[in-house]
Amino acid sequence: MKLILTSRVFGDAIATEKVLNELNMDISKAKILLIATPRLPYEGPESSFESLVYWGFKEENIVIFDHNKAEEYCNLDIDIIYVTGGNTFTGLKLLKECRFDKEIIKYINNGVIYLGKSAGSHIVSKNIEHVIGFDPNEVGLTDFEGLGLFNGILVCHYSDERKPCYDRLLSEKKYPVYTLTDQDMIVYDDSLVKKLKKY
Repeated sequence: MKLILTSRVFGDAIATEKVLNELNMDISKAKILLIATPRLPYEGPESSFESLVYWGFKEENIVIFDHNKAEEYCNLDIDIIYVTGGNTFTGLKLLKECRFDKEIIKYINNGVIYLGKSAGSHIVSKNIEHVIGFDPNEVGLTDFEGLGLFNGILVCHYSDERKPCYDRLLSEKKYPVYTLTDQDMIVYDDSLVKKLKKY
């Protein structure tokens, strides 16, 4: 299992370079499932698709996920699942409703690399309730349990403004807490020995 968690991949050159190095594959041949995390009003996956192509992925190797047809995206031959930024609560709610949260877990446990950007990073953590401090719960989500692939919670786009949130989460001692600035990246890989690297 390998997770690459960021705040701003494929939009920030520094973060992107780190991610491409960590992927350690021929990007022109990599097959990727793109899951756009919506923000209300809905924003489609077009800009994320264009970013992937700009950084070297081939159009024909990018599959764009449709929440309304989730069953069509099971058992694909892919190398990477990329879940974009957007509204964390909306994204998690849609994945749970179409039950693709379980499929993501299957993919990752079978060796597909998970790449998360902001909301996409929050979603794979233990819990997202704290995100309401900087991301509105527009869909009235009440089950804040994430996919649990990452043993902790994240504060993405970390800055001095978000330090009080981070300090509060540390004091509550419910979960391990990690910060991600727009240039940071956390790599979690347990293929041999569990390890966490922060760049």
